[in-house]
Amino acid sequence: MTASEGVHSASERGKLQAYCNKATLASLNLDSILAAAAYYQQLVAPVDAQAQAIRDGNPHATAQDAALVNAQFAHLQAQREALVTAVIAKLPDFVGPDGAVAIRQHIDGRIKPRTKIVPGPNMPMNRIMP
Repeated sequence: MTASEGVHSASERGKLQAYCNKATLASLNLDSILAAAAYYQQLVAPVDAQAQAIRDGNPHATAQDAALVNAQFAHLQAQREALVTAVIAKLPDFVGPDGAVAIRQHIDGRIKPRTKIVPGPNMPMNRIMP
């Protein structure tokens, strides 16, 4: 049994495989996809833990504290983006070059068009800057 098989129940694996089949990712090995996801989660977990520690340590941050907290978050966001880039570069090692292309096409064609990015807490809503 692989690590990815132990994490997901047979029902979850069946649902994931059905989604892959429906989403034109049927040619990919589900265990390979799950291994890539586990690799990403392993790399990003320390960054997420640091972000949670910042959130927990600043529950009532003042406006003066906000600049420092935002700088800490910006640093972590840059780390996270670097990890995402590294995992994307390594994706062919998990699913092969054709699998990586299939995943990229799926993300670009199906995931990104349905993803909305909402403004963060410091972004003005419905204001047009002069």
